[in-house]
Amino acid sequence: MEISSAVVLEANARHLPPRVDGMDPLLEQFVRVVLPPQEASKVLRGFYTDALHTVLLSQLAALRENEGMANGSRVRPLPKWRLRRVHEFLESNLESHISLQMLATAAGVSRMYFAAQFRAATGMRPHSYVTRRRIDVAKKLLAESGNTIVDIALSVGFQTQSHFTTVFKRIEGVTPHRWRELLIAEASSPQFHSQEQQCRIRVENTARDART
Repeated sequence: MEISSAVVLEANARHLPPRVDGMDPLLEQFVRVVLPPQEASKVLRGFYTDALHTVLLSQLAALRENEGMANGSRVRPLPKWRLRRVHEFLESNLESHISLQMLATAAGVSRMYFAAQFRAATGMRPHSYVTRRRIDVAKKLLAESGNTIVDIALSVGFQTQSHFTTVFKRIEGVTPHRWRELLIAEASSPQFHSQEQQCRIRVENTARDART
């Protein structure tokens, strides 16, 4: 009888050494399962981060999703009312750090299953969804307020302007400063129809030219 990888991971996790004080037990168990003892100890002592925690949980959720599809079953999408609770939580806490556990708690489901169900409902991983929402709100602030870029970055949950600029450029094709300049230029044009539409056209053209 074939045993799924996710089941093996969870079974092995029950027979691990005692957890390190201060460490999340779930994270520590998975690190000890997937890494040799010496490497696992180094990771847990020196590189334990919430980001690592989120990645591990997301990968386990993806593993469950893939195995479910291979077995002919589909992951059940997160119900709309639970999805609405996640969205409301996100909108109320956009300026703060938001972990996978926080989103799962807002939805009222286990974090072990949340990522797969959220992706089935939205087509996006939770982290990507949060990042996309941060950028969308930042674009609105860039267009409608005179706030500085650093203030906008902090208000949508980025810890530094440089990180915000990097993520914004990766998604939109230009920096926040350039995006705002293009928006202002288009707004003053006699042929201007829609700030968002016109700016998007210019951004797409600029990104395309940069790739050629």
